[in-house]
Formats: sequence, structure tokens, C-alpha cells
Amino acid sequence: MFLKKYSKLFIVIGLVAALITLKLVMPSEWFSIGSLKANSGFLQHWVNQHYFYSVLCFIFACALMVYSTLPFIVFLAVAGGFLFGAVPGYIYSNIGGTLGASFSFLTFRYLVSEAMRIKYKNKLAWLSKQFESKGVFYLVFLNVITITPFFLVNFLSALSKISLWNFVWATAVGMTPSLLLYSFAGKQLHNINNFSDIFSLQMILILAFLGLICLIPIFWKQDSESKN
Repeated sequence: MFLKKYSKLFIVIGLVAALITLKLVMPSEWFSIGSLKANSGFLQHWVNQHYFYSVLCFIFACALMVYSTLPFIVFLAVAGGFLFGAVPGYIYSNIGGTLGASFSFLTFRYLVSEAMRIKYKNKLAWLSKQFESKGVFYLVFLNVITITPFFLVNFLSALSKISLWNFVWATAVGMTPSLLLYSFAGKQLHNINNFSDIFSLQMILILAFLGLICLIPIFWKQDSESKN
């Protein structure tokens, strides 16, 4: 009875402890362009010798970064493009990122009790309305613009009534533009010295343009509903 009553509290404590441990054992210096370049020979040799195993490790790492909210998914996407090639690197990072986001979504949905949803029903009404009126394209847009942190998007989605399947495919589609750009940047690793070289004005404009494209179905749906 005691364990059942406080099971969610134990899960939260465990997740926080795991997150702190990850941040302590994985210095940010590991996740830099300089570090990737310095170890490029060893990493490429390891991938060539153990391709299937390296792909599994890479997907797991991407899932872990997204799930744990650690801000290293960009680094991994660049590394994936360098080690596996632009398209395979994008596919693997998207699979890992989508898995991590989905587990995060399910965790938040389990931890947030129905009582909390009822308590904050009025405050969550606007969010639910966005998903209901604009559909999953609203979630796609949030992922495309990459301004809203993954964990916040996952948390807000868990509070809404969106289904797991719609969340999964909207997340995968929404992450595609940015992950593709990072993966292709990884193919040009020798021309990159730091992450600011990736986040150029051209890239920002491309992401903004793609974000606007995602808004078209939203505005079209609103216009159709207003006419009806």
C-alpha cells in the first residue's frame, strides 16, 4: 500500500537522481566539435568494425539525450552525419530522438494524475483547444521551430488528449528538418569549428521557412472551420 501510494514520487526522485548523475559523469567537453574531430579516426574505425552495434549505441544515446533533457542531441546529429553519412545519420538520430520523446511523453502522462488535470483544467483548456482545433500540425510546428525545449513540448503534449501514435509521427516529422540539416553539416565536419558555424543565418531562415509551411495546414483548417 505504501509503495503504491508513493510510487510516482519514487519515480520522480529516481529520474532526478539519474539526470544529476548523467550530468556529472558526462562533461560537456565531450560533446564539442573539437572533441569529435580529435576522436574522428578512432570513431570511424570503430563504426567500420562494429557497424550494427554502433548504430544501436547511437540510437540509444539519442533517445537518452532527449529523454533526459540533456542538450546534446545537436552534437549527436552532427556526429551521426559524420560517422554514418547524412541520410543514415538523420534516420538513426530521428529514430532515437522519437523514441526518447515518446518515453518522455509516456512518463509525463503517467506521473501527471487525473486529479492534477482536473485541478488545472481551466489553465490547460487553451492548450487542449490548440491541439483539438489545429490538430497534430501544431505539435509538428513546435518541433520544427526548435525554440521550445523538447521536454516542454513532451510535457505539454502529455497534458493534452493527443494519442501516442499522433504524438510519435508528429514528433518524427517535426524533428526532420533540423536533424537533416545537422546530419548534412556532419558530412562537412572539416569545415566546422564550432556550433555557431552550423547555426548560420541561412539555416535559421530555412527552419523559419519550414515552420511557416507547417502553419499552412493550421490556417487552412481554421479558415475552413470559420466558413462552416
